[in-house]
Amino acid sequence: MTDIAYLLWILTLFALAGALVPFCNWLTVDPPVEVQEPDLPPPEEPPLSS
Repeated sequence: MTDIAYLLWILTLFALAGALVPFCNWLTVDPPVEVQEPDLPPPEEPPLSS
């Protein structure tokens, strides 16, 4: 009987932890901050010799 009680207790803890996830925002990942490089002029293409 104690085994069932322990299993229920563990499941209850997991359920509470799962219910707290949205409130604590544990799983929200901030988008990576992109480093803005200075705008470089496009590379000049050599003229095509025909």
